[in-house]
Amino acid sequence: MRGKEVHGLLYYLFRESEEHVDPHLVGAFDDHELLEPPRLPDGSRDIGPLGRWMNQFIKLTPPQIRPKAIVWHLSISAAPEDRTLTDAEWRQVCADMVVRTGLAPADDPHGCRWAAVRHADNHVHLVVVLARGDGRRAHPDSDYHRVGEVCRDAEIRHGLRRTRARNRTAEPRPTRAEQEKAARHGQEEPVRVRLARTVRAAAVSAHDRDSFAAALERDGLLVRWRHSDRNPGEITGYAVAWPGDLTGDGQPVWYGGSRLGADLSLPKLARRWTPPADGDVPEGQRIVDPAARRQTVADAARAARVAAGHIHTAATDPAAAGTGEPAAHAAGDLAGAAAHLFGGGGPGVLDGAARRLVQAGAAPYGRTPHADGTADLLRGQARLLRALGRIGGQRNDAAELLLALAELAEAIARLRRAQQALDAARDAQAAGDALRQHTAALSPPRPRTAAVRASTVAAPSQDARSTLADPTPPTRPHR
Repeated sequence: MRGKEVHGLLYYLFRESEEHVDPHLVGAFDDHELLEPPRLPDGSRDIGPLGRWMNQFIKLTPPQIRPKAIVWHLSISAAPEDRTLTDAEWRQVCADMVVRTGLAPADDPHGCRWAAVRHADNHVHLVVVLARGDGRRAHPDSDYHRVGEVCRDAEIRHGLRRTRARNRTAEPRPTRAEQEKAARHGQEEPVRVRLARTVRAAAVSAHDRDSFAAALERDGLLVRWRHSDRNPGEITGYAVAWPGDLTGDGQPVWYGGSRLGADLSLPKLARRWTPPADGDVPEGQRIVDPAARRQTVADAARAARVAAGHIHTAATDPAAAGTGEPAAHAAGDLAGAAAHLFGGGGPGVLDGAARRLVQAGAAPYGRTPHADGTADLLRGQARLLRALGRIGGQRNDAAELLLALAELAEAIARLRRAQQALDAARDAQAAGDALRQHTAALSPPRPRTAAVRASTVAAPSQDARSTLADPTPPTRPHR
């Protein structure tokens, strides 16, 4: 957070209340015990001297490079289940913050003035005045990512709960305004979430930009294409809007692809599209033959188990390290297609599991791993599932596919745990648990399903071994 005045912030932080218990300095630019604000006769704290010391470098900064919001404020919290850190441990965390962000490098007498205030067991407030003693411009260096790095180091050093890496694998969260707007209109979820699900489903159906555009329009979205400034004929991006979602002056609210997901920008989608394969359903058509529909679902379940075996090997065999990323990235496509097929295309257990699997399989910074045969197999089966439209979930074929997806999610959880990507592992495990619980509410699975699951938990299934040895995709039924 940024602010314009340090005295008011310090007054707030040192004010005792039910939420502020024993506020005190745990660290500062100089000896924090000497800088500790003294108590006045009425019991309040005199923050004047500390504020003046922190502001001392402002006059040395030329007005033309002095930021308007000159106070940099960061609240750092431990999880409720974490142990209570000592003042010395918090002091080290805050000192690392100002060093790693470049605000107060070690042994730099001209570094920004800072103070760390603790007024609760589980968090501290770090306050920095963005002014240097040599008059040079003070600006944090990639502070969002540097702060994340310090937090992760502290989590490891002190045995705290791990937080998600700041590498854009998390799903963009709706803003408070978007959430409040959805509540006012009686909507189950904000428009951003609905758009992301619809765009992701359209991307699964597509094999190039034109088929992507057609899928978006079939799903009822408004689409706007962005053209290159240098090459006016070149399309470099897109934005979508939900019909009826309007600004105050009646205009559509547009969301660019990268605002919906780090992997949903047009260039990143283009990297995952492949030309139509033999047996693919023509664009916009449905598979209607009952036998063909059942075979398509069975093939998708087999593909999920093949991928689970592949990822299991990547998680447990050092020689195969890194080979599971393409399949992990593609797993969310198959799960999303299954959620659309059995869950009606809206919010619910299956959609939630698919979204978690997308996050668990995401590559850092929205990168698209180079596809391999297993990833192509998953995405091809996802396209075919989309061609089924929607069917009810009270069927054995639904149970078989969802159990196979649960095995795939559990394999990804194993892979992420091996990589120490614990948030991604939790997402994948939660997806697997949700899929198993949902499947238990369906008609009982065929007896052979349990046996197949038992074999894939410990090692790749026979299907996985045979398919990886001979990567011929499952036979596509005649339609």
